[in-house]
Amino acid sequence: MVVLLASVSCRHAVAGDSLYVPQFGCQSEPFGLRLPSSYLALKNIGSLKREQSIEVDGRARTERKLLEFDGLEFVVYTFQDKPTRYLVVTAVITKPTWKISGPFRVGESLEAVRASLKGYGTTLGNDLSLGSEGGRINFSEEAGRVRKISYDCYTG
Repeated sequence: MVVLLASVSCRHAVAGDSLYVPQFGCQSEPFGLRLPSSYLALKNIGSLKREQSIEVDGRARTERKLLEFDGLEFVVYTFQDKPTRYLVVTAVITKPTWKISGPFRVGESLEAVRASLKGYGTTLGNDLSLGSEGGRINFSEEAGRVRKISYDCYTG
């Protein structure tokens, strides 16, 4: 009974160095990516430097693609039967001009990230990441500042 109560009252748990946050999802508030709903709109969020097909799955009628902008890269799945639909596999943000990563920004201090997370009742794991079954967000730092934000997303 005591163990059950302790597990219910826990808002997050550390598994190794990673922090498990049940409410995390790659495109869900409050920590997820803020992206347009259609693939065409995603390609137009900035000056697209490169769009490259990585893999085509004829049976599933999907295509995995790389989209590269200045300071931002996505790997996404697109769907032949629904051309406006996409799923994010990964997103890597390396420039502060991109304001799509929830409350986080490249260039801000790790202390600011921790303070923002504290407002939601959580923190970062020892490896500067957090996540759930819905995906993971990783922060890379240099001199106490965020230099890269990476999202690894569950796509089913």
